Parts: sequence; structure tokens; C-alpha cells
Amino acid sequence: MRRRSILALSLLLGVACQRGSTVAPSESSDASRVEDAQALPAFATDEPTEGTAGIERYYVPLLDSPARGPDDAAVTVVMFSDFECPFCERGHQIMGELRRLYPGSVRIAYKAFPLDNHPHALLAAMAARTAQAQGKFWEFHDRLFSQEGLEFETILSHARAASMDLEGLRRDLQSLEYGPEVGRDLRLGKRLGVDSTPTFFINGRLLTGAQPLASFEALIEEELELAARWRAEGVAPEALYEHAIAEGYRKVVYTDDRRVDPDMVVPVPLGTSPRRGPDDAPVTIVIFGDFECPFCARGHAIMESLREHYGPQLRLVYKHTPLPFHSHAYVASRAAVAAQAQGKFWEFHDALYARQAR
Repeated sequence: MRRRSILALSLLLGVACQRGSTVAPSESSDASRVEDAQALPAFATDEPTEGTAGIERYYVPLLDSPARGPDDAAVTVVMFSDFECPFCERGHQIMGELRRLYPGSVRIAYKAFPLDNHPHALLAAMAARTAQAQGKFWEFHDRLFSQEGLEFETILSHARAASMDLEGLRRDLQSLEYGPEVGRDLRLGKRLGVDSTPTFFINGRLLTGAQPLASFEALIEEELELAARWRAEGVAPEALYEHAIAEGYRKVVYTDDRRVDPDMVVPVPLGTSPRRGPDDAPVTIVIFGDFECPFCARGHAIMESLREHYGPQLRLVYKHTPLPFHSHAYVASRAAVAAQAQGKFWEFHDALYARQAR
């Protein structure tokens, strides 16, 4: 069973839904960052290809995102969308117009970007992933944008109308089956600087908000001309999109960045750490905790709720991480180790967090 992780209306120029705030990146003079920056295509010494100078592109991989249109389309439009955003509904209509105007030449791809301030958007995004797994994505997608309101019963109604397996949908939502996929789309969007919906990338070229149709047509016409030139130069039709975005912007990964990649499964040795739950449980959660940390006490309450819900399907493993600015945390951890030696770890553990939660 895969990891379950979920990341969780102001107007932007009247054309986009936007998050509450964005944080500017911090500046650094570290030499490694300079080297990384110099490796970007924008710093290359080669002359740009004739006809493409001044065109800024982003590297937006499709991965397993649902797409509507031929694989060899000359132009691919990737839409970062939120089903509860009214401007995304306008963007959806524009995408329909583009498909009618450029049949066979334009492909539309969807990526989930549910905003924090839209209470039903995340649920709808996960339901859409189930629809994709059931081969019903676009029918379900179109129905979600067909009317206002995305309460759970409304989502079920749309799923029923799209002939989806409702029991499968309920099961997937209950287990957060497609939470990781939605989270991956969110992280990709954030790496690309997306902070509002809808946001479009047309062969990697950024267009923010539900702009007038003419704005899309202008970029698409330019891309069609470039695609014709690339085909004449020998680029295979099915490779046009990868060719267009190949040297697009990708977020620099700094050499001194040691954060864990949220898309990577990290092997965590359990050793002799205390554990609660069967050894053959399909899901193991390793907790790095501090007995004096109020947030750890809150996390303990969440773990108890998960244990009650999942029963023998879940195993918890505790790792001591006493923080140096908590004056009693180290002593508490040593006492807990002694409790483990006496076969009383979890009773002691629960008592400490119960006291911390008061």
C-alpha cells in the first residue's frame, strides 16, 4: 500500500483564483547557487535557435496526467485547475473553444491544483483521479464544471451520471487512494511558480488566468509555426511537445539542499524502536517525536485516531527526537527508554502526551 499524504477567494485581475499569500525565495551568495544558475539554459553561451529567441518556456512534464487530443498534436496546453474556482470554469470553456478551432492540432492536459481556500476542491480533485482510473475522467471533469456546488453528494451525483463505480469512488476517497497523485501535481505547480488558478502552459509558455480567447490563439498560432519548422527539421510529430519544453525552466535543486523529496520512499531502519501494531501491517508510520513538544502531542492524538480507524492495518514506530530548546525533553526520552526496557513504553508514552495535551 502506498504512502498516503495530502497537501492540503480573492481575485487576481478578475481572471484567476489565488492562494492567500506567496513567499519570496531567500537570497544567497553561496557559490554553489551561482554555479547552478549558470547551468540554466538562460545562461548558455550558444546562440538561441533562430525564431525562438525571447520565448520563455517552462519544463512541464505530462507524466500520467489525463490529456484530451492526439499524442502528436503540435501544441499541448497544460491547465493547472481547481474544480471549485469559477475562473477555471471559464478556462474550461476556453479549452473547449480551442479544441473546436484547432481540431487535431491542440492537446489539453489537466493537472490538479486545489486551492486551500476552496473547501471541496481537494475532494473533487481526488475523485477526478478515481474517474481517470475508471476511464471516465473527461466526462466527470466536464460535469464538475457544469454547475455550482461541489459538496460530497453533488460529487457522487456527477459520478453516477458519468457511470462511475460509486463504491470504488467511496473506497478511494476514504483511503485517500489518489492523494499522492494530487500532491505531486501541487508540488509541480509550486515548483513552476503557480499560485493561482487557472494557470496554463502552452508548449511550456506561461499564461495566467482565464484570459480572452485571443490571447490563447496568439500563442498557439506562434507554436503551430514553430512546430511546422521543427517537423521540417526532422522532429517526429509525437516528440514535438518534449522538444518544445526540453530546455524549459526547471527549479534549481541546490547542492546544499538536504530536504527529503516528498515523492521518494525513504527506507527508515526500525532497529529496536518501540512499535505498536502487527509486524505484518501493510502501513507503517515512523514518528520522530519530542515529549515536550505541543505539536507532537497533537500528532499523538491524530495517531490514536488513525489506530482506531485502521486497526491491524497500521503499525506505529516511535523514534526519540528531543529538541535542545525543550529543557525536559531529553530526560523524558531517557525515562521512556527505561520504560521500554521494563515493557511499559507505550503506557508511559501515552501518559506523557496526555499530560502535555492538558
